[in-house]
Amino acid sequence: MNVLFFSQRGFDTYGGGELVAGILSSLLKEKGINVFQATLYNKSSKAKNKTLFIASSMQQKKRRKIMSLFYDPVLTKNLKKIKKIFNIDLIYAQAAPTVAQKLVRVARKIKLPIIVAVHSWSYLCPTGYKVRMPKLIPCNSISLTECLKCRVFITGLDRSQSRHALSHLCSLQYHLLASKYVLRTANYIVAPSRIFCREIEKQLNQRCLNVPNPIDPTLLNINPHPRGDGSVLFLGRLSLIKGIPVIVNIAKRLSNTLIHVAGEGPLKLWLLEKKPPNVLYHGFVHGVRKSKLLEKTSIVIVPSLCVEMFPYVIVEAFAFAKPVIAFDLGGSKELVEMSGGGLLAKPFNIAEFADHIKYLLENKTAASKMGIRGRKWVEKTLHPDRIVKLLIRIFDKCVESL
Repeated sequence: MNVLFFSQRGFDTYGGGELVAGILSSLLKEKGINVFQATLYNKSSKAKNKTLFIASSMQQKKRRKIMSLFYDPVLTKNLKKIKKIFNIDLIYAQAAPTVAQKLVRVARKIKLPIIVAVHSWSYLCPTGYKVRMPKLIPCNSISLTECLKCRVFITGLDRSQSRHALSHLCSLQYHLLASKYVLRTANYIVAPSRIFCREIEKQLNQRCLNVPNPIDPTLLNINPHPRGDGSVLFLGRLSLIKGIPVIVNIAKRLSNTLIHVAGEGPLKLWLLEKKPPNVLYHGFVHGVRKSKLLEKTSIVIVPSLCVEMFPYVIVEAFAFAKPVIAFDLGGSKELVEMSGGGLLAKPFNIAEFADHIKYLLENKTAASKMGIRGRKWVEKTLHPDRIVKLLIRIFDKCVESL
């Protein structure tokens, strides 16, 4: 079987989605699937790992960009060419709604089955947060007015600039239409979150198949040590929605606890300016440096201020038998509850979050048991062989259904 594996953000190790795309494509190749990696072309694209860069009308002049919202002739031409050259049987697409809908339209036009892998709540929430900003109230219904407030707050736009507000409103509406089109038109929708799949079935009466993200096979070979040195670790993008301000507040409450922060993002300078002495910043880490941090710390924290689909850092923490503390929301809640590998704080109660950290640092036996439960859970539930066999069965059904 020849599969075009499209990942909008590529196959690097910078973020969870890219990391999962790289792991999955490698696992599929090991099982005999001919995988052709692809991503959208842009000016900074560099050829590596034999990745195909697919051009789209979105790289053309402004007038053509507007036209490409409905029909993308450049993307159509390129996918037709790729289908013919590599004899593609199906497309597996990991992309945001506005990009996925272009792929689905073209796939239907050239008669290729397409499976869309959803890795963000943006398919049901146009901002992708499912939390109303700046009030920090969990959101269970779509209101374009509230969505606009979230978008304006996060982007830092001046609320008085009505032209910008109108532009964002049109963008949000288009996002909603694109999401519904993809969810209702793709041959199959898969997602790593059971909660998300239930919401799709409830809201749109559409079937969504639960395919968890596999653990990195290399992490199965490590010998985890549950007890660390008494420090705490945050791994992720330095942004508001990832909870960087929460980390600073927690550090002030737990002044005697060392908190490691690793990552890059828009709040880097803010963090360096505001962080108390017990916060140690490492910059972006991966590979051996990331492993060493996970090995030596005692707890991994995920203080996200948004509803995440499947925060991969939790999987990595469990692989090293480290307990996780997160807010009681979305994918974080799902992973911690299913595994028993950590504690959840009420959204967005910083005092309770800090108390959970203090409790696990003072009760090392309880923390170790949680970490070990997390490790056993990922070994069984997220084992690469199990996940890739499930995905190949879906591939077979998708091709046979035509």
